[in-house]
Amino acid sequence: MRTAFRFCFGSPDGPHCGLWKLLAQNGQAYLSSGSPGPGVKISFHADGRCHYGNRELEKLGVSPHLDVWRWPHDSTGQLAIPFRLFTPAGEAEVAPIRTTPSKPIEWIPLPSEGAVAEVTFVLSHRLPSGDWPGKADGMKPLIRLDLAPDRFYWAVWRLNQEILVNRCDSG
Repeated sequence: MRTAFRFCFGSPDGPHCGLWKLLAQNGQAYLSSGSPGPGVKISFHADGRCHYGNRELEKLGVSPHLDVWRWPHDSTGQLAIPFRLFTPAGEAEVAPIRTTPSKPIEWIPLPSEGAVAEVTFVLSHRLPSGDWPGKADGMKPLIRLDLAPDRFYWAVWRLNQEILVNRCDSG
């Protein structure tokens, strides 16, 4: 079964940025940035192989894989966080974005000044019913993709005041 999911920071009639697409099929998941965007693609394969890359490199005849790693096949209940997106306030633009009933978009609110919108992607084994990664930290589920009977790919989000402040103070 093929599952496609799109999300964007902002609102359909106002400022927005960063259209992203998630696709799951045959026990594999793909995350890619939409247009406009940097051409990022992250792959999570059924055998545990994971790739992070830039599609633009392929056009130059270079391997698009910037990083390759494996997701262990243990069932200890540990979570793996392969990727996070942070969108600070003020990064949005008003530009047309196409949405249709067959290709809906889940909208994540833009953060207020001094905060960031955070989307965290999590690989997990089975969690208790009604639970999701980051629930205790105020994360809200966007989607859960079932990659295999004991493997799940989550996208969870929150508006976060602390990350931007901490990153600026530590840099």
